[in-house]
Amino acid sequence: MAAIMIREEWHVALDEIGKQIVDNGLLMVLKNIRWQVQRHLVVCDRAGNPVKENPFVSGETLRVNGPKLTAITYPTIGIDAGITAVRRQTALLQQELAQQRLLLLPDQKKNKGGTVRLMLPETFLTELYERGFQSMELDYGVFRDQIYMKLAQGLALHRVVLSQQWGQESENWQLPDYRTPARYVQSAVSGKMPVILQGATQNQGISLLELPGWRLTSKYPEMIAPMMLRTLAMVTGYVLLTPGVPPAEWDNVACKVQETAVSPAQCIRLWTAIERFALKYGLVDWQGLCRQLLASAAPVADDEWSPKVGAQLQQQADDLAATLDSNSQSLAGAALRQGVAWQVVDASAGLLRINGRLVKNGVITQKNQAVGVALSSDKDAVKRLVARQAVPVLNGWVVTNRHAAQELYPYIQGRALTVKAAQTAVMNTTVFRLAPRQDEFMTAINRILVTGHVAYVEEVLPGSCYRALVINDQICSLVERIPANVVGDGHRTIQELVRVTNQRYPDRVPLHLGKLERETLIRQGLGPTSVPSRGTQVFLRFDATNGTGFQTREVGSSVDESYQRIIVQTLNAVGLHDGGVDVIIPNIYQPYTQKPGQFAFLGIHSTPQYGMHERVLLQPTPQDIAGKVLAILCKSKSSR
Repeated sequence: MAAIMIREEWHVALDEIGKQIVDNGLLMVLKNIRWQVQRHLVVCDRAGNPVKENPFVSGETLRVNGPKLTAITYPTIGIDAGITAVRRQTALLQQELAQQRLLLLPDQKKNKGGTVRLMLPETFLTELYERGFQSMELDYGVFRDQIYMKLAQGLALHRVVLSQQWGQESENWQLPDYRTPARYVQSAVSGKMPVILQGATQNQGISLLELPGWRLTSKYPEMIAPMMLRTLAMVTGYVLLTPGVPPAEWDNVACKVQETAVSPAQCIRLWTAIERFALKYGLVDWQGLCRQLLASAAPVADDEWSPKVGAQLQQQADDLAATLDSNSQSLAGAALRQGVAWQVVDASAGLLRINGRLVKNGVITQKNQAVGVALSSDKDAVKRLVARQAVPVLNGWVVTNRHAAQELYPYIQGRALTVKAAQTAVMNTTVFRLAPRQDEFMTAINRILVTGHVAYVEEVLPGSCYRALVINDQICSLVERIPANVVGDGHRTIQELVRVTNQRYPDRVPLHLGKLERETLIRQGLGPTSVPSRGTQVFLRFDATNGTGFQTREVGSSVDESYQRIIVQTLNAVGLHDGGVDVIIPNIYQPYTQKPGQFAFLGIHSTPQYGMHERVLLQPTPQDIAGKVLAILCKSKSSR
């Protein structure tokens, strides 16, 4: 059958529904329509050939069939949020595939198989009904279906204009009767329909409109045109507000068809009419979009895929993925791989919805108390809370100025100490394994104070420092934090060993030989030009602060279970069930019996990074921490 005929008249006036929307201040509904996008994609190698094995697993938002993927976004409020959801989904797919040197491309055999779904807010429908139509003694269910039928009519009639604008061939749409749900069910055919009414055939009321057959493209990193989606949203709003087709005239309108393509002049007439309408009712976004559409002298064409296009897509995908923090990227990627439902709720806040559960920065869930999250950066306050729960802590003192440090020194003289910032981790941390002289102590204090931070002085307990990553009261990973060091080969100096190590491991935080590192060497009787004997480990620092080039070793499977319990108990003491816990344990293999010197609490981190738990010594590939976190989150939700 030929394409649907474009309507000859375009409206600037409102109909009764439009009047009620404007008069009752409900125009915001245009930005609150819920959108969902489904795309058919294929996983390819760098030459653009489909792969045999797909690295993804089917789930709620991803369906896998050989190398082919059907990617479905969560319903989002507003078309811009929908476009962002598509972008992030594509970016994470590309990011996961890039690790295996694979590409994501549109499925050319289903290149017109992209589907867009729209749902009207139920609160809008009920409010509109109560304010303007309930008095007519019209049943709410009937009223609701009439709104959807009106949208279906208008979108079906404007479909070929949209196809023309975006350089897509006109489809031989089979046009059912969109006057009532019953007529639609009777006339619906199995062929291609421009608008599908979900729920109409089940006699349960229309739940959403489905618009199939949108062409995907390799030109855009989203693999669907953002402007096309915005135009669709604008036309939806226009159809909602302006007069539809009177029931008596539907057959005549539906019978008016034209041969294949629509002329560009008809597109211009529609965009001009919507621009005039937008100007009259103050819809600024529509005005700008119409001007862009009117400025397009020719339909928007697609680019054929090439390796160069593929590389550009990968770069754009990397840029898009960078809008999320690293933990959230990893967790969303794990959910994508394992077929678990996920959604970016707020990228700037690092907020995801994983399997229906909110997760912030890949760690914090709703189970945590807000006061615990707020207090986690205050080392002294947290230590006092933890100590009240009979958890061993190290003696510590807050130092706000040099005079306070001078007064404190006589009390701590003769003790091994750590001097660090009181409320944040900075690289100026100094660890004295032997008691410092007063001048050394004051120098360390001054390093902190000059940065504008308050200093914190803490006793040192002999033993190794560990970081536990806890999710839902379960230790996901426990790593030993090994301070920055080099290993002698009997030939190179320490400064040469630092240079060689940085070259050998370019993906690690580089080692430094700054003033603090040189002081650490002096305490060991060494200097930058010293040549350590073969196999001798030389520490450049005695602390494992972030950014100093420390290393980690996974010990979660080796630590005695008694330490796992006290670590979780420590986190719970401040109202948290997720986070990072820093502790000192002299011997992780012997049970904790509450004897002095067996365990000491150092600090809590409400949003610890996965990084130090992923790349660990003695393991050739990074640990899948995000996968472990995801497993705990899904298990904990199913057990509630």
